[in-house]
Amino acid sequence: MKKIKITYAEISTTIHATENEEKVLRAIENILPKHLKAAMKNNLHVTEAKGYYGNPMKRLTITLESSDAENLYKHIIGGIDDLDFENLIATIDQRFDGKNKIFIRLSKQDAYLSNLKLLDRGDVIRILFTVLGVKNIDELVKFTRELRELKLD
Repeated sequence: MKKIKITYAEISTTIHATENEEKVLRAIENILPKHLKAAMKNNLHVTEAKGYYGNPMKRLTITLESSDAENLYKHIIGGIDDLDFENLIATIDQRFDGKNKIFIRLSKQDAYLSNLKLLDRGDVIRILFTVLGVKNIDELVKFTRELRELKLD
């Protein structure tokens, strides 16, 4: 079997006009493994935008590649609680595009409090992972379970 690897991660979220930008940045920082927190500043992109009603917004995006991306995936699947992990596994077919993309959304509010909690709608931090070497959902589930077991050891 070909080795499965996470090769890229894109973390993104929206800062609404009613939100404190520093708190949103802290929430994003809190989802990162410690050794990647310094890299956040170098890989952070901010885009100004307008909401549906013309309200000012900002879009924050951070990109990670190679081992940094895989370390983030390990950190998230190892950091969510058992219930969220089983939910992730149960819905992985909805999170995987069938080619090479996995989508995970985390609660921005919980991330600010240093908790990793899945949340599929609302105020989220969206993470897109690129995974290579996966031929089907079963392989992705096995890979994800193995990484969680390694993280929890």
